[in-house]
Amino acid sequence: NDANNVLAHPITVTLPPLPNLVVSNIEVVTSPAQSGNPVTVRWTISNTGDGVVAGTWSDEILLSTDDSLGGDQSSGRFAFTDTTAPGSSITRQANINLPIDLLGSRRVVVKTDVGTSSTILSQIYEHANENDNAAIDDVAVNIQLPPLPDLVIENILVPATADSGATVPITYTLKNNGAAAATGTWRDRIYISADDMFQTFLDSEIGFLDFTGTLGAGQSITRTANVEIPISHSGARWFVVTTDMPIGSPDLIEEYLNDGNNSAIAGPTQVTLRYADLIVEAVSTATTTAQSGDTLTVSWRVRNQGTA
Repeated sequence: NDANNVLAHPITVTLPPLPNLVVSNIEVVTSPAQSGNPVTVRWTISNTGDGVVAGTWSDEILLSTDDSLGGDQSSGRFAFTDTTAPGSSITRQANINLPIDLLGSRRVVVKTDVGTSSTILSQIYEHANENDNAAIDDVAVNIQLPPLPDLVIENILVPATADSGATVPITYTLKNNGAAAATGTWRDRIYISADDMFQTFLDSEIGFLDFTGTLGAGQSITRTANVEIPISHSGARWFVVTTDMPIGSPDLIEEYLNDGNNSAIAGPTQVTLRYADLIVEAVSTATTTAQSGDTLTVSWRVRNQGTA
């Protein structure tokens, strides 16, 4: 009698009223839009469906190089919690940071109800209405490079001659050739080189000066560092000064394309090798004979026959 244990009865399943989130009225509020800086984006989310939107979902802002969706660069996701009735709209805005190397014409894309993972593609169930969640601004924004500082080293003064192991002054001018002030903390590093080319993996750092404050556009300061020439160096030597160097972290002064001129070199300085050479001489004892267990007085003289 197991064959009659199941009885089927048909029912009709229909979809409940569902929301439909649509993006419109995308606007870049910040003007001008400058690379390396934040901009404010504003957009409207409308519920054109029949059901209420209630809960939390995320909107994503992207930047497009053309006027169509797809292959766009994400600039951030922003979560919201709200309740939106059918036929109503809400306006949202968020700040995105533009990379310093992002220049030229871009269009803002906003996608609403984006997923949280590769398997969760949306957070608000819209059934067949998921395909209209993205829109692109009909007006392109021109992203411009802002005024930037440009730190350079000029007028390095080095001695004509020096001894190895000696401390010598290195005087130079630190100048901001850019169109904006340089504000922050950075380090000027000083290297000694065996030729007139700066190579960080070959040249030895022998000193530094830190700077904290502001160097205005067109402003310059003169700095002097007292550095010690390594005891083993001799012959022609050049001195390299490079600015905007890190102090345990990447450089803090954003110069973008102007980072390539932060170093200057001067010389040569003729370095004479100076070193100590200690020798022992005139060893003598108070007696020429002694027995084991005796205390013996020994005298000697130490002489430095070196050049330092």
